[in-house]
Amino acid sequence: MNYQTLSKKYRESRVKGFIGGIEKDIALIKNAISLPNSSGFVEGNNNKFKLIKRILYGRSNFVDLFRKCY
Repeated sequence: MNYQTLSKKYRESRVKGFIGGIEKDIALIKNAISLPNSSGFVEGNNNKFKLIKRILYGRSNFVDLFRKCY
């Protein structure tokens, strides 16, 4: 079964919104799968700092935020 056949089969199913999103971003998805480069490390650190910021928001000041991150 090829991509076009699967696309037609699932385009009218309950996951049609998901399939539409994949079809719109198919070039990006192919690059993410085939290339060895990843931004996972950066995204992980960004998520960690945002979590710390949410924990300290309203209860502390910038100096304490810096100490917690450092």
